[in-house]
Amino acid sequence: MNFAIPSDTLRRQIYKRLTHKYLCDVRQDIKDRISSEINERLDEESRQNQNE
Repeated sequence: MNFAIPSDTLRRQIYKRLTHKYLCDVRQDIKDRISSEINERLDEESRQNQNE
């Protein structure tokens, strides 16, 4: 998914809430790992956009 949302913070929250909503029965350590991966990916995108 790619949302054209100008706020990095809002994008992070949307992705995390969607993830936690649809994976509510998954162990917490897995959800934490997914949240961390979301943060890493969005940080990477942010750095790439700054370099352009």
